[in-house]
Amino acid sequence: QQEENVKEQNNESKQKKIDDEEDEWEGKHETDEFEHEEIDPRVEGLLEEMNTAAEEINQYENEYDDVKKAFQNTLKKLESELEKTAKAFGRKTVEKARRFHIAKAEASRALKDTTKSAKQFQEYTNKYNTVKKELAQVEHEAEAAGRIDEETQVKLNELSKKVIRATKLQRRAEKIHINCTKLFAEKDNVKQKLKAQFHKSITKTAPYFKTKKNYDQIIKALRAQLDDVGQKTAMAKKRSRDALGALSRISEEIHLRRQKEKKELNQEEVDKNTLNPQGEKEEENEQEQDQEVPTPDRDCAQEEAATGEATRGQRNSHNQLEMELEAARSTQQKQDLRAELQRKETLTLMMDAKKLDINNDEEDEEDSKSISSSQSDQSFVRNYGGCDGNVSSDDES
Repeated sequence: QQEENVKEQNNESKQKKIDDEEDEWEGKHETDEFEHEEIDPRVEGLLEEMNTAAEEINQYENEYDDVKKAFQNTLKKLESELEKTAKAFGRKTVEKARRFHIAKAEASRALKDTTKSAKQFQEYTNKYNTVKKELAQVEHEAEAAGRIDEETQVKLNELSKKVIRATKLQRRAEKIHINCTKLFAEKDNVKQKLKAQFHKSITKTAPYFKTKKNYDQIIKALRAQLDDVGQKTAMAKKRSRDALGALSRISEEIHLRRQKEKKELNQEEVDKNTLNPQGEKEEENEQEQDQEVPTPDRDCAQEEAATGEATRGQRNSHNQLEMELEAARSTQQKQDLRAELQRKETLTLMMDAKKLDINNDEEDEEDSKSISSSQSDQSFVRNYGGCDGNVSSDDES
């Protein structure tokens, strides 16, 4: 089974090599055939776009590496400075103050969310009031007219739907604002308690958290720069992929067009061949038949030549066997060679006899031809002589 697997792998590799060579030949042939074809004008622009995108990608990647190194260096520097400051002030003191600063940050975020929810609630309240006023005005106009036509009914329906939707949004925003306000109150309460509890630690470790805040701002800016460079790199790669895809589609179009042109050319050649006159075909057929018609003299000559060649071959093999018989040492080899020699001699005699028979047949045919010609001459002379005799007897009478 291993040998069979090896054979299959060898066959596959050979077939693959043959296919590759055929593809390479076809590609060269196609290149040579369409060598002087004009280049598609879209290709130049797409190639330029790809080159520009590649340059931008290299630039952005280098910039990203530089910003990343700066970001890592800033983090290392921040860690080392904070470690020194924490040792100077005491780790427990720093941890106590850290709890306050964490609560302060959470209260600050809660305050931002509360402010945002309050603005959203105010916006939805204004929308609700506006839609409600429009609905009341349309209802008042309908009451004043004493009737409600179709257009007024459509307006009332649309405004009613808007009022219902604005009411839902207002209530949802009100709930969000209430929850944010409660959360902010809780976070601010925790902050105030921790501030009162760890007032000394907070005051003592103020330089530590000030340094951390400054570095946090630097790190935030570097992180934003990294994100910006990453987005630019992604956009440049997308442009390069788009250009490459467009080039691939153009190449496919050109390939299909060339195949279509080849098919059309082949079809034209087939049409030309089918439109040839019948006379030319008949002449060609007659020439082929004339070439294929055998003659007796030619057959005899060919047979005689073949017989002579066979006789010479038999004689050469006979001489070779005699030499091998002389060179043989063992008795068995001599016996085998003698038997082969006798067989060859017999074949040689048979071939000579056949050659003699062929010569005798030819001589017999020539003799029969000559005899028949002489007999025809004698009969002609006899008839002609009889006519002369009759003429002479008439003269005598």
